[in-house]
Amino acid sequence: DTARAESPSGSAMERRNFSFMRSTPAGLLISWATPAASLPMAALFSLAAAAFFGVGDFCGAQASKRTTVVTVVTGSHVIGLVLFLVLAPGLAERFDGGDFVAGMFGGLSGLVGITLLYRGLSTGPMAVVAPIAAVTNAAVPALWGVAFGERLTPMQLAGVVLGLVAIVLVSRPPEAAGPVTVRLL
Repeated sequence: DTARAESPSGSAMERRNFSFMRSTPAGLLISWATPAASLPMAALFSLAAAAFFGVGDFCGAQASKRTTVVTVVTGSHVIGLVLFLVLAPGLAERFDGGDFVAGMFGGLSGLVGITLLYRGLSTGPMAVVAPIAAVTNAAVPALWGVAFGERLTPMQLAGVVLGLVAIVLVSRPPEAAGPVTVRLL
């Protein structure tokens, strides 16, 4: 399932090349292709994931205002576990101990992260907490990829920088912001 390919710089690199179609128990058809061909699908999946996370975060924040954060996080994770146990067996190509350890750390990080997010959303202004969480959520994996050899395009780098600037601007206290004038626009 792996193939050797030439990178734009001419060096050989290994990439996944799945060119088959697969039907899952849920009846979904998933197509895996070369990385370049799958970029539009990756973007579509990313947008869909962001929309679902946004709706989930909003609902979790609303619920956290009415009950404890621990109750909301526990309930959402129990529902997620049930869905995972139903869907995962049909989606996994293989599963080994390394996958389990990585998933365990990912799940633990997600649990801590969502608990802190819901706590922030239940106590602070959503207009401040949500953008900071969203930009950080996008920047950390991008910077992790850079740390392990991936290269950001100039547009991706500009997006990370603009997102970090947005965090600074959004998290300033209201009295620190001056009036918005036509000249600023």
